[in-house]
Amino acid sequence: MQRLLVGLVAGLAFTVWPSDSTAQQSAQAEPAAQPAPAPPAPQPYDGGTVRFLTTSEQTGGRFAVVELAEQGGYLAPPHRHEHMDESFHVLDGVLRVTMAGTTVDHGPGAFVVIPRGVVHSQGSADDRPVRVVMTMVPGGFEAFFAGRVELARHTRRGEPGFEDGMWKLLRENERWIQPGAAEE
Repeated sequence: MQRLLVGLVAGLAFTVWPSDSTAQQSAQAEPAAQPAPAPPAPQPYDGGTVRFLTTSEQTGGRFAVVELAEQGGYLAPPHRHEHMDESFHVLDGVLRVTMAGTTVDHGPGAFVVIPRGVVHSQGSADDRPVRVVMTMVPGGFEAFFAGRVELARHTRRGEPGFEDGMWKLLRENERWIQPGAAEE
């Protein structure tokens, strides 16, 4: 199959028809399509489940992407990220975000950006779960969720050891997450 190249240079349209040998060389140079790897399994943590879609290790630290399915009624306490921008694409449910003293509920299809340094809280707006794709730029904060998965293997929210374990995780990830006062 021959390829047709159409371009625009200095406002002039042009078309190039490659020779048969050029088309064959091009086809041979292109790698065969590879099937996508199976999506990772959701892993339980204290707020619901997390799937690590793309880690900072895979992107050279540039970004990370996780899918969160947070339990109904779960709401993260006010916090901020001084070294990271965060965004949420709502897949299912309603995501409640409080930022700069304003609370907004976001339904499926919404895209929410939380710039670095802004105090915020987010979670399910009601008693139903909310599922979001969360992007972190740069990557690294996903390690906090990996720690929460590990913590959930040993203790649950409200059980002995949970609060100490969570404080330990916060200290280990202080570059990525800092406390924020509700009135900020």
